[in-house]
Amino acid sequence: MHIVQCAELGADVVTCPLNVITALLKHPLTDSGLEKFLADYRKGNS
Repeated sequence: MHIVQCAELGADVVTCPLNVITALLKHPLTDSGLEKFLADYRKGNS
């Protein structure tokens, strides 16, 4: 939550452990959104 709060406040830089940053990238909605984006891209660029 601290990273999200810092971003909302406009922080340009954050110092935290790497596992915290990589955990931000692993979210079910991120995975499903990426899958939908790539599927749409393939439809339009095939």
